Amino acid sequence: MNETAEIIDIHAHILPGLDDGARDMQETRAMLLKAYAQGIRIIIATPHYHYRNHQIQPESIKILTEEVQKIAEQIADDFKIYSGQEIFYAESTVDQLGNGEILTMAGTRYVLVEFSLSASYNRIYRAVRKLIGAGYIPILAHIERYRSLRTEGAVEELTKAGACMQMNYGSLMGFRHLADRRWCRKMILEDQIHFLGTDMHRMDYRPPKVTEGIGWLYRKVDQGQADRLVWGNPVSMLENKFLN
Repeated sequence: MNETAEIIDIHAHILPGLDDGARDMQETRAMLLKAYAQGIRIIIATPHYHYRNHQIQPESIKILTEEVQKIAEQIADDFKIYSGQEIFYAESTVDQLGNGEILTMAGTRYVLVEFSLSASYNRIYRAVRKLIGAGYIPILAHIERYRSLRTEGAVEELTKAGACMQMNYGSLMGFRHLADRRWCRKMILEDQIHFLGTDMHRMDYRPPKVTEGIGWLYRKVDQGQADRLVWGNPVSMLENKFLN
């Protein structure tokens, strides 16, 4: 186990009062403290965007990110916060991205997108192709939730099409059904996942918790793959580069 791994968390609901994440700045601070103590050094703040429920102005996200960055700097000099969004995909998503109505990840071409749990494989594939055709690199959020991606070869085909896969740390250890956990670990062992994230929301609901997942990761895969998942791939994303 690499107990000193430094981590970039690309999926976190730490901005206060915007969605179902942190309720106030005090809770944001508590989440940051817990995250830093577990090795997280960079966080992409990804409040939800949903065309029905969460329509947050990008400027509000950027202002709050700056405020949270000040708190992070009080915790440690090397603690960085960037702006992004977790976007519920709709047919208007590409146009909204182009118009600056919703945010990419830290201003890069990478976009964190989610779908309804019942979304068909064809819907997800079409969305991936549309985003790539517009010049974006889609990251599919918490792919373990989509039953349509459990079909043999589905994840691999989406990756070949140009998408990246994100899985939650918690799913490596605490899924409700053993078969789900086995599938998540299988995807990691087959090197089909590009990013891991906490998907942290609140201190009493999905708090930052990576220690067990990191421990399993460094026991079960080679260090190079583990390092890419927790740091290398996110760095490439932040630098707006294609993954190696």
